[in-house]
Amino acid sequence: MDAQQLKIDNLNHTYSPIQKRLQNQSIDLQGLSNSLAAILKKMDASIEVQNRLIQALTDGLDIHAEELAPAIVEAIKQQTGLTLSEHLANECGDQLDQLSSMIRTTSMRFKLSQSVARDEMNTMCSVVTSIRHSFAIVLSSFGGTLLLAIALPGWWGLVSLLPLLMIIVYLMMQKEG
Repeated sequence: MDAQQLKIDNLNHTYSPIQKRLQNQSIDLQGLSNSLAAILKKMDASIEVQNRLIQALTDGLDIHAEELAPAIVEAIKQQTGLTLSEHLANECGDQLDQLSSMIRTTSMRFKLSQSVARDEMNTMCSVVTSIRHSFAIVLSSFGGTLLLAIALPGWWGLVSLLPLLMIIVYLMMQKEG
């Protein structure tokens, strides 16, 4: 009886920190999932702004800087060989392409992180289920042992524990295998 109680106490001592750690990891993953969802919404909003800018660039820029700074406009034309509008359209297009590439990369990373978070959550759920089943087997074996020890007098109680222990070992081996 004392050995069984000691075994249960050891299992409680072993499984309690594991359960607490799994609960904390679950909370962390839920927080991460919420943060990633918020980032995705912001990314969607920035993609929408980017699409509007691309549409505006496609429609063309109409800049009238010639009257304000003709020397600067002429210097840009001499250096690049393009008009100010063409030069600004090219530069904005390049920057938008870089931004688009960065957003696509971030989106792929987010989807990968989300997939990893789901896999970790599924793994944690299976570990918790396994712990629950093991704990149920130990508690039922302790209860059966206690009932037999109380019900049968003397040495018969100890002899009757042998088949119970064999059944418990068989169930645990079957569960593992």
